[in-house]
Amino acid sequence: MSKAVIQPFADYQKSRVIFVQTVAELANREANIEPLRSVDVMSLVGPLLADPVASIKQSAALAIGRLSKHSKELASQVINEKSKILTMLINSESSNNKFYKKSACYVLSQVARHGPEWAEKVASVGAIKYLVECLSEYDPSVKRAAAWALGHIAKHNKELASKVEKEQAIEYLIMCLQEPEIEIKKNSIQTLSYIAQHSDDLASAVARVENISIISYYIGLKDISLKEHD
Repeated sequence: MSKAVIQPFADYQKSRVIFVQTVAELANREANIEPLRSVDVMSLVGPLLADPVASIKQSAALAIGRLSKHSKELASQVINEKSKILTMLINSESSNNKFYKKSACYVLSQVARHGPEWAEKVASVGAIKYLVECLSEYDPSVKRAAAWALGHIAKHNKELASKVEKEQAIEYLIMCLQEPEIEIKKNSIQTLSYIAQHSDDLASAVARVENISIISYYIGLKDISLKEHD
């Protein structure tokens, strides 16, 4: 095949890679957020979640997560139904890619953390089910990110915590407590505490007989950083 035909496509892909990776790097510094917002960065990065190249999708998700972390306004653009960013995020063909899953969980956590309105929008597109499925992922970094995101949803109010509970998140979080990695344990305990804090019914769901022996084990540990999440 003629190089003259192939070269423009190779250049186009290289340009997309450079662009999205640069945005992700810039978005990691809070001082850059306002300039990025002023050029409508989300409208340019959001569509790249549908890019055919998996690495570009992953970098786009990372950039969106970092932008959302620093700006409620940009996080609001993520939950805007017209942008379809949330839908693209959890329905991506790269959903089986562990690196993409971790980035997607990161986006969901950074959007949901801004308040119940943001968390409710995240929940409305099926993100809770997606996150619970990520808790069964083999890769520990995906489990950790999913547990953290569920916590950012559940912490706001009883209604959101109940939605997390109804998707059987407690069962999977209890299983995550038995993982060897300490950060997974911390995030799982924190999310369980967020669920339990809203009502006696939710507290009872967390402290079922089959769960309480596992949870109580961590109360007796000397690891302060873990106990403080209990």
